[in-house]
Amino acid sequence: MFPNCWNRWKPCWKRNEIRRTIRRRCGETHPAPRLRTGVEGLGRGVDGVNNNLILILEDNAERIEGFQRAATQISTRPTVKIWHDAQTMIDEVKMFLPEAMLVSLDHDLNPQPGAERDPGTGLEVAEFMAKLPPACPIILHSSNFERVWSMHNELTHAGWHVERVGPIGQDWIETSWLNKVRNLLPKNK
Repeated sequence: MFPNCWNRWKPCWKRNEIRRTIRRRCGETHPAPRLRTGVEGLGRGVDGVNNNLILILEDNAERIEGFQRAATQISTRPTVKIWHDAQTMIDEVKMFLPEAMLVSLDHDLNPQPGAERDPGTGLEVAEFMAKLPPACPIILHSSNFERVWSMHNELTHAGWHVERVGPIGQDWIETSWLNKVRNLLPKNK
C-alpha cells in the first residue's frame, strides 16, 4: 500500500482538520495515502467500505443493555462489539478497527463472575490504541474523572478524535451518549 521509502506518517491538527506529513528516505514525491481518521473518515474504510461497528469496553450489564438499545436508534443499525476486560480488547481490537465507526471506553472495570484475571482499566486500552493510527472517533464514558483525562490525553496526543460523556442520571446512555454519537456521525442524525 505504501512505497518502501516511507518510514512513518504522523497526523497533526490544524484548524480542526487533519493534515498529513510524510517523512521520506528518498527524494521522490509520493501522494499522501488516503487513510480515514477522525471525523473525516466516518462510515467508510480506506477502500470506501462502509463501516457499521461500534466497539465498547464496558463491564456493567445494565450499561451494556443500554448501549445495545441505543445502537438500535442509530439509522444505520450498527453492530455492537463488547469487551469486559482490557487485555481481551487489546488482543482483539486491531482486527475490528477497520470496520469500526466508533469506539467507546470505560475506565474502571470490575471482574466478571468466574474471571481468573484482573480486568485491567480503560487507560491500558487507550495507551495501546494511541500506538495505532487513528481510525474513528472515541467516546470516553467513565465516571472516573481523573483517569478519563489521562485516557483523553493519551489518545488526543496520538491524533485520535476524542469526546467525553459523563455517566450522569439514569438514562445517560439513551440521551447524552446517543446524542454525542449522532453528533459525531452526522449522517445518522
